[in-house]
Amino acid sequence: MKKKISRRPKPAVPTRFDSINKTTLGLFHFRLNEMLEKIGEEFGLVIEAGNITYEGNSFSGQYKAHLTSSSSGEEQLYNAFTKVFECRGNNPNVIIEGEKYKIVGYDKRRKKPILLEKDGKIYRVSITQIQQS
Repeated sequence: MKKKISRRPKPAVPTRFDSINKTTLGLFHFRLNEMLEKIGEEFGLVIEAGNITYEGNSFSGQYKAHLTSSSSGEEQLYNAFTKVFECRGNNPNVIIEGEKYKIVGYDKRRKKPILLEKDGKIYRVSITQIQQS
């Protein structure tokens, strides 16, 4: 019968275990997270030990890792939009295919997130279309 171990901070781990049980694995889990944190810093990752299960004289576990500097695609898209807008000297006017438009907004949920306005109509375009203009 496998049992799940909760993630609770514990004091230092003894150098050797005589048996595998909930208490010893709790100590091991705490120390493992400390080590994974150091390794993660070296590689620019956040690494955490997940659940540990044990049965008899063996145990197994999981871990999760992600980039520390990871940002969502929406954030990256917005940052690209901001950079393009600043490169244009914060000028809201843009010419696409010979037509003059005004940048009026940004909708991060869309495939074409930049909102342009011309003659009272709203148009959606991608960041690459603005970059090419």
